[in-house]
Amino acid sequence: MSKKFHKYAETLYHLINFRLSQYKQSKSMLKMDYDTFMIVSCIGAHALKTKINTKDDWESVWEITRTKNLDKFYNKKKLTIFALANLIGLPTETVRRKI
Repeated sequence: MSKKFHKYAETLYHLINFRLSQYKQSKSMLKMDYDTFMIVSCIGAHALKTKINTKDDWESVWEITRTKNLDKFYNKKKLTIFALANLIGLPTETVRRKI
């Protein structure tokens, strides 16, 4: 039991450090606060989940995410400000203002 707990704790430790590193990099490169970082992360996750087929290979997924016509991918299933606010747990007005 303690071996499983140790593996879980180690995995959690690496996950937390990964998220901290991500946040620090986005803060320094993109000048984002944490709420904005989470909004952008949710929008990216939504785009990947709704627009990418699981049968696609990494190269085709990468091409799709780099296209200048990425807007057309967001129009099929809308991710509203209300949905983002509920997903992240922020007030709707805060999400609207940051977007």
